[in-house]
Amino acid sequence: MKSPLIDPLLDPLHSMSVLLERAGFRVRGRRADCAKCTGRSRLTVSFTKERAFSRRCHWITNRISLAWKLGLLSNNPRMREALRCHRERLVNSGPARPAR
Repeated sequence: MKSPLIDPLLDPLHSMSVLLERAGFRVRGRRADCAKCTGRSRLTVSFTKERAFSRRCHWITNRISLAWKLGLLSNNPRMREALRCHRERLVNSGPARPAR
């Protein structure tokens, strides 16, 4: 569910594939050509909903970090609130931690 605080066209929490394309990666299905690697290797980046990893150059990122590096996140109160809500949803939906 999208946060109503952010314009959907400017939503920094786009899917990982959209963020990778904006960063110059060529996305093909669930893999991408790494924009950081040199050489001719193809489809070296695998990604999930939240993370991306290049098996060749070992570049790694998550959605929030990539959006930040692309300049899609701003330092305004509405954005901070949307990111806080997103982080809480991720924490609350994670696996249960064992009791100590």
